[in-house]
Amino acid sequence: MNVRQVVQLANEWVELYGKQIQGFCGAYLTGGINFLPPHTPFPPYCDVDLIVVLQQGGKSSQENLELAYKGLILECGFKGLAEYDSPASVLANPHLAPNLAVNSVLSDPTGLLTRTHQAVAQEYTRRQWVVARCNYEKKRALGHLAQWSKADSPFEVLTQLWWVANFLAGAIAVASIKPPTHRRALVLMQELLQARGRLDQHEEMLSVLGFGHMSLETVEFYMQECAVAFDRAVAVKRTPFPWDVKLHAHIRPYAIEGSREMIDAGYHREAMFAIELFLVLSIIAIQNDAPEEDKPPFQALFGRFLGDVGLTTPADWRSRLERAKKLAEEIFRVTDEIVESNTEIAD
Repeated sequence: MNVRQVVQLANEWVELYGKQIQGFCGAYLTGGINFLPPHTPFPPYCDVDLIVVLQQGGKSSQENLELAYKGLILECGFKGLAEYDSPASVLANPHLAPNLAVNSVLSDPTGLLTRTHQAVAQEYTRRQWVVARCNYEKKRALGHLAQWSKADSPFEVLTQLWWVANFLAGAIAVASIKPPTHRRALVLMQELLQARGRLDQHEEMLSVLGFGHMSLETVEFYMQECAVAFDRAVAVKRTPFPWDVKLHAHIRPYAIEGSREMIDAGYHREAMFAIELFLVLSIIAIQNDAPEEDKPPFQALFGRFLGDVGLTTPADWRSRLERAKKLAEEIFRVTDEIVESNTEIAD
């Protein structure tokens, strides 16, 4: 399928099912699909993200719908209509503004999304809004650094580290007038920092994550083990936990084939960002719900992973946290430099 056909199918899902959701007020596409030409082939391992806007309030990410629809990996999130009342609040949000700066609206019975899109498109590259979006990413990174300092388990440490890296990469993207991304966040970060002559910061990010030294062989090992753990987690998962919505059989290509695509393109260390996420989520589900006799191999795998990323002991966690704080300060400075010199930004 190409992008145009994928958009048509997403619109079909909205017409048939999205509009049946109580309080439906509109829907629009988010993510990378909004920035691809219509005739571009759309890889089957990529997901399609959309937001359904509801009359009263949104829902947490834990309530997202993860769907398989006619060959699409479809993720549906929910926002409240009030979030779009003010173009200013949308313009200041790096996870709303990029998608509404382009023509992403699939359904808009109230007309509010179209009006918001028109306002956001006009103001999107103005300095005050770019700075506001950068500050949003910085604040989120600092918040996860603070939560990391209170972490009392390796699972929590890895979770907070993952989010810190995500928002630091997001700050670089936002300053460069690029939409933040998740699976390919480190690839985009590398490209943008290379253009600035600051690949040292990208290397430090990989090092803080524990991926900097990883060989292609090691990454491929973890990708294969992730596939095994993912399949077992999907089979046994019963107990809810944060982000367990990612553990569905139809999401497997996104996790595994999407990682393979990055590895084949020469980004094996950057691919570990997604591999780690799905590996950790899978092991949590297995430890929660698998029969006791199934758990030891995955416990051993997790111990090996912690050793490979250098986060085995609380002393390791504290040391890595201090490095992450220093990296955040440097990334913030680079972000400000990009904003200051970016000719795409209008005063």
